[in-house]
Amino acid sequence: MWYLPVIIADLTCKVWDLSIGAELMSLEDHPNYVTTVRYCDVNKLVYTVSNSFVKIWDIRSGAKCVKVLR
Repeated sequence: MWYLPVIIADLTCKVWDLSIGAELMSLEDHPNYVTTVRYCDVNKLVYTVSNSFVKIWDIRSGAKCVKVLR
């Protein structure tokens, strides 16, 4: 599978599976607009940055936030 995290203007990040062309999940509950997103294919983690927060998401089992850095 090929994943593509995309920043959306409503305080979320959507994760798309490019192999099937469909949205898989929405990473929500950011305190501000998401400004940066990174995906690590090795451990299947998505990192989202909003203002003074970094959220780490494990997308192997759905949209689960595993850590918040302040």
